Amino acid sequence: MHKGRFVMTLAYKYNPLFKIDIKDVFEKIIEKRPTLRGKHLELYLD
Repeated sequence: MHKGRFVMTLAYKYNPLFKIDIKDVFEKIIEKRPTLRGKHLELYLD
């Protein structure tokens, strides 16, 4: 928790030659944390 928000890091393998598919990233998040389905998610990429 950070300032009342749940924070999760996700290791995601991708090829830097191609754009990151945001829909695929959200699917991976829902696979790992199915309770987040239908909730408001904020995604920050580093």
